[in-house]
Amino acid sequence: MRNFSYFKNSLSSFNGTIQTLENFLVGTPKTIISQSMYFDTPFSSAITLPFKKKGYDAYFLTGANISWRNIDKMLQQQGFDYIEGRNHLLNIYPDAEEFAWGVHDGYLMDYIMTKLNENSGKPKFIFGLTISNHTPFEVPSSYESYPIMMPDSLKVQIRVDEEIAYANFYSHQYGASMLAKLIKMVRESPYGENTIIAASGDHNIRQVFEYTDEEGFLKRSVPILFYIPEKYKPKYVDVERLSSHKDIFPTLFNLSLSDASYTYTGDDLFSDASQYHFAVNDYGFIADSIGAIAYHNNQPYYYTWTQAFSKRKLKVDNINSPHAKYMLEKLRSYTTIRVLQVYKDINAYQERKEQISSVPQTL
Repeated sequence: MRNFSYFKNSLSSFNGTIQTLENFLVGTPKTIISQSMYFDTPFSSAITLPFKKKGYDAYFLTGANISWRNIDKMLQQQGFDYIEGRNHLLNIYPDAEEFAWGVHDGYLMDYIMTKLNENSGKPKFIFGLTISNHTPFEVPSSYESYPIMMPDSLKVQIRVDEEIAYANFYSHQYGASMLAKLIKMVRESPYGENTIIAASGDHNIRQVFEYTDEEGFLKRSVPILFYIPEKYKPKYVDVERLSSHKDIFPTLFNLSLSDASYTYTGDDLFSDASQYHFAVNDYGFIADSIGAIAYHNNQPYYYTWTQAFSKRKLKVDNINSPHAKYMLEKLRSYTTIRVLQVYKDINAYQERKEQISSVPQTL
């Protein structure tokens, strides 16, 4: 059996980078926390906690400036042992090529491999945030790209100049190539048989293409890729199932940790225990095997799949149907559960701070 699982029927958690990042980190419908007065809240749903309880060191590595949107201050409260970004990479690679958002992804992948090679005596959980596939869509001069040719059928679907579209495609190619480079390095290293890799995008290439309402799933769609060494390969795999970012870390916890407890955000993608699978985007779009609910101007609309599900196209249907009502309730209850957990953690932390501040200080 192959070591890769590629889930193409998947949704990003949000349609922007910071919102998706925060949702990855703590599973929150409420954003942007890092730039709010609650940036220093330690959340019980932090993805580091199951790993920390099993003795892992936790790393957040990126080529971006780690003070972007105050994210470093938030990360410090979520259990990360090491938070390293652009300045650190430039110290390691002084000749690294940069662009508007920081150091290109290739150097980040090299650094991740360097950290894996370090013998710290502890297993490692590494969260890497890539940036190269981002406006203004530049690739380093050292990268030898492969030719890309848009067919006429694709040209009529783009909403930007061809030059911009091609720049986006080449930056995407570069980012994907650097991910492939990391996977290859890991597979060929002594750690290949003990390292699991998961990768996804923070949002769709929404600025390049026009999407109709019937293409609402495609508009929000991103792939989810897993590299799983032989000894960890699951017995059950259904890559056609619907999934979204909410399912990535529950899957990783079940793949890599034994008897770990964690806050529910989604399902293990390699478990056959659940008979109902759903995907969520922006806490305002939900899809399952029958159809989807999408909000437009605070009004819910119900869609069902066309016969050609492989093309992931939808058609408008009756919002008052029993299944539409079921999906609305599923979306509302799921969102409410996550919101309540976030506010519970915030309130608990604020109370602790007030208790500490009310204790008389003595010399």
